[in-house]
Amino acid sequence: MLANKSELEAAQGDLARGRVAISDSRLKLPELANALAFYMEIREYVRDVICCLNEKMPKIEYMDRKSIILYRERADTLMSRRRADVGDMADEAAGVVENGDNPEAAKSAEARRRRKADREARRTRRRHQSKPDEVQSKRLEATIGVVPSYEGVSSDDEEPQAVIARRAADFADIKNDAEHIFDDVVEEFCAIACILRRFAEWRERLARTYAQAYIPMCLPQLLAPLIRLQVLTWNPLEANCPSFDEYPWFGCLLDHYAGLRQTGGGAHEHAPAGDEAQKVLHSLGTSPDHELSVIPLAIERVLLPRLTEIVSASWDPMSWSQTQRLVTLLRTFAALWPTVSVDNKATQRLFEAALQRMEQTIQMDVFIPLYSKIVMSDPQSPGRLFFNRQLNVAMKLLSNLLQWHDLLAPAALKHLAFTCLVNRYILIGFASLMSTSVGEGPSELELWQEVASRLRAIVGQLPADWLTDPGDDKLAQLRRFVNQLIEKVAPEDTAVPTVETKEEMTMKPVLKKLKRIQNRLLAKPP
Repeated sequence: MLANKSELEAAQGDLARGRVAISDSRLKLPELANALAFYMEIREYVRDVICCLNEKMPKIEYMDRKSIILYRERADTLMSRRRADVGDMADEAAGVVENGDNPEAAKSAEARRRRKADREARRTRRRHQSKPDEVQSKRLEATIGVVPSYEGVSSDDEEPQAVIARRAADFADIKNDAEHIFDDVVEEFCAIACILRRFAEWRERLARTYAQAYIPMCLPQLLAPLIRLQVLTWNPLEANCPSFDEYPWFGCLLDHYAGLRQTGGGAHEHAPAGDEAQKVLHSLGTSPDHELSVIPLAIERVLLPRLTEIVSASWDPMSWSQTQRLVTLLRTFAALWPTVSVDNKATQRLFEAALQRMEQTIQMDVFIPLYSKIVMSDPQSPGRLFFNRQLNVAMKLLSNLLQWHDLLAPAALKHLAFTCLVNRYILIGFASLMSTSVGEGPSELELWQEVASRLRAIVGQLPADWLTDPGDDKLAQLRRFVNQLIEKVAPEDTAVPTVETKEEMTMKPVLKKLKRIQNRLLAKPP
């Protein structure tokens, strides 16, 4: 009897709980029905958005490629002109004379004369337009080590007005096409703000399922075509280019996150147990895997690939201004956005493109001629002037490469800076310059001072952490060259004190400068 009574009580309890569950389910039925209707509505909405964007993607990709092609054409034209000018100046310095009887030679000579006239006209305009700038003069002196002539330090990126107007018209066409690409689409399906508004509604009404669906991780992928459409003409290498955070897409994503903070994302993490929605919203607003990741993921999936294409197509490592803008932008990205890191594949591809561009520039644009002692002995000879110009070009490029310190891997940057540039070109140029030494006279002192100043400019730009290893083989050749100069100019050590000769007294300031350079290369205090 007791057993039957216990079973009866258990059955009655189950029946009561079943009635409560049925009652609760009936009460929740309208809410669940509304949730189901909302899920079906948002599913159809997202499908329509994806279908719309898929249809427009070929046009967006076409406009994107067209803008990159325009940047590449400009860069290729300027670089080809610069290399042709260097070839012409090298022939002039070497005294090459073409046979005018040959029609092809006559045509080549005429083209060379036109290039020279254009080159001199651009140089004259730069001199007239440039204003004396003490800051720039000090920067250039610190870069190339000499004061009198800045030949070779200008990027020479002037273009004819007709070319500029034609390119501006092409970009205007791209902007116009981008503005009208969604003319046949309702704004709700093509405006970032409208799309985010629908997802914000989901987040506010059903925060738990919003988080479970990992919507913050999906939003950058969904919005990528619309973001690409806004940055079609974004080129941070150009002057007066708007910052990436000034575009509408960035403000929309910030507003989306700000809306979360206002609707409960700032709730205390120890909210009452019954207030589950507040806890979910707090997690969405504070977890790096949720709303905080939307903008970094958008930068990774849209801006970094775009920047990689721009670097591959149009970045000129010889340009100080372009390099400065690019490095500043990348440092900003690395400081603010966690997706821009060495472990990120998009970042790795960007840095690989930059390294390839640097290596290509060293191979194609660095040329330091080697002339006879007679040519190099005359500071005003065409050969010596061209030699100085090309040495300035190489040292300017070295300065631009060193701006990438703390961004690129030290081993890769050292290889480019020393193995490919300093050891292969600049030090050989210094050795060629020193071969003209005659051992006496004012010109001898000027020669030593120039070489010492250029060496000081190189060493002064080297990162301090590169100088801490005395056995670094990348710097071994530079250290050895400085040591050889010191041995050549330093007086011989003798047991008997001797009176300094006039030559030794004259070279004493140069010797002090070289020893300071040696101490810095060995990481010793000055």
